[in-house]
Amino acid sequence: MSFRPNRAFIPNPNYNEKDSNRRFNFARKLRNDQREKFREKNQGLGEFSDENSVFYCNQIMTEDYLTSLDYIDGINFLVMPRPLGEKCLLVTKNGRTYLYGYSGFLIMHFQSFFPVDDLDDDFIILDCIFNQDSNTIFIQDIQLWERQNLCDIKAEDRLTYLKTKLEEIDTSTNRTNYQFQRLPWVSANNEGLSWVYFSQWPFPRDGITFYNKSGSYVHGLNPDVLIWKDSNCSIDCQIRTGNIEVMLRAKFDGSLQTLEGYTLFKLDKKIMRKNEICHWSVLKCYIWDLDWESHDPKINRLEVIAATDRIHPYSWRQVLFLYLFDINPITYGMIEQALATQMEYSERMPILYLN
Repeated sequence: MSFRPNRAFIPNPNYNEKDSNRRFNFARKLRNDQREKFREKNQGLGEFSDENSVFYCNQIMTEDYLTSLDYIDGINFLVMPRPLGEKCLLVTKNGRTYLYGYSGFLIMHFQSFFPVDDLDDDFIILDCIFNQDSNTIFIQDIQLWERQNLCDIKAEDRLTYLKTKLEEIDTSTNRTNYQFQRLPWVSANNEGLSWVYFSQWPFPRDGITFYNKSGSYVHGLNPDVLIWKDSNCSIDCQIRTGNIEVMLRAKFDGSLQTLEGYTLFKLDKKIMRKNEICHWSVLKCYIWDLDWESHDPKINRLEVIAATDRIHPYSWRQVLFLYLFDINPITYGMIEQALATQMEYSERMPILYLN
């Protein structure tokens, strides 16, 4: 027995790389086989090509991560709970609803109960999180409602519009096995943060989402929407094994890059050829040493585990958030104190009257 504290950069002694890779490859094969069966069963829908998957993947907003308290305040931000599940894009057209996963592939489709006419130019596009265990689709944001594009509308007005439209729908016409639930939101002051953090929600949580009230809906990485989580509000944080798992994109020269294109590590080309690593593939990696305080951050120690079928890698802030989680995390108390200080400062600011 040792009384030394655990350190995140030391691999778990019970971790078996071969068993982990075997389980990962087996799960991937099952998923691909299931996808092929689904494609064969639904031939003619025209929604399964790689080009379409990339298209739908690029339409989904990717939230960034909260790595500095300077990024948020209690005046200009909203806060909402984040359920555990896969980020999805819900598209309703021609009387049917299609749900596309974060990698752009079609997960399922069913008869729609959303109020859309059978016209080619009438769409509803919603940003959702799908929890497969409870068969629940959590509606988080909105892009398009019938012929009204809402991407450039401020987030607060956009979410209010979404709330109003969903309240007008008669949910009794839902004949599917899936439940639909809109995610609630409040102002990101101390009261709102406490309500979101401490409330007992009827779903497993995966953190908290901060929304800039004035931010628009961005296709791709959106720095105006930030995720924060700890072990109290995220199941994902409770089952950490000590290995810091990240997803990075491989380039032809061996560079491993983030979603923004920052190069954090460079693989030897011999290793790429030996492991048959293709250009633009997204790799699952373990990292143990990240030089994050320099102007040019780099990963000093990295191990490639396997290739994935993801289209997008992690963002730089997501990599940094995961690395700092066990070393120097942003805690709930730190966020609460920062919001209180900002509110107190704003109340002391003099009011300027312009003639």
